[in-house]
Amino acid sequence: MFENRLNKFLVISFLVLIIGLPLGIGIGANITKSNNECIESYKQTIKELRYENDSLRKIIDNVELSLEIIEEISTWMDSKTKKHSLCPATIFQLSVKHDVDVRLLLSQGWVESHFGTAGIAARTNSVFNVGAFDGFAYSEICKTYKYSHPNESIEPYLWLIRNEYLGSEKNEQHLLRNFVNLSGSRYATYPNYERNIGNVWREIDNTTKLDSLLMMHADLKHQQLSIQIDSPHSI
Repeated sequence: MFENRLNKFLVISFLVLIIGLPLGIGIGANITKSNNECIESYKQTIKELRYENDSLRKIIDNVELSLEIIEEISTWMDSKTKKHSLCPATIFQLSVKHDVDVRLLLSQGWVESHFGTAGIAARTNSVFNVGAFDGFAYSEICKTYKYSHPNESIEPYLWLIRNEYLGSEKNEQHLLRNFVNLSGSRYATYPNYERNIGNVWREIDNTTKLDSLLMMHADLKHQQLSIQIDSPHSI
């Protein structure tokens, strides 16, 4: 009985770590040096706990891998501009929640507004310029698509991409070739939009470890799902 309670406590702790980390950092905060040091401390604790309880091993692996992905996201974003106020942990958490490749989010966020630091997004905090249609006045856009902080624009964008652009039949690579929604309407009127998004995506792949890390994360997620199906009464 005690061991089961301990297991549940550890599981909750790890989930709070990876899901609650963005909240702990604070909305809009970057992963700063102190936060990176905190992550290193978490990693050491995770390393020590990994083999103490085999049933938690894959959960621990997932948390540790997620932290590494967040660090890669943070480092790449800061290499583009340190003026942004987006939270890398929130970006990754929400991209996983909506099942959208985080590289698409990063690529569009940079092309659209340099992560909310340029263009109309610097005034609306709508990093991905959702609703900023050609010909619309600033006042018209602000009625629906102005946020108090750039982080608040992440989830509406991901919901839009998942439900109106990808659906169940398309993946991100389809959008890199033809960025249209399920009704055939373009995300942007700029004719070289897809090329620009694709160039940033390739830059991410060439300068970070995100490609391999995200594949590892997907494999772990699949393994955990298999464990849940095979052992519905596990922790």
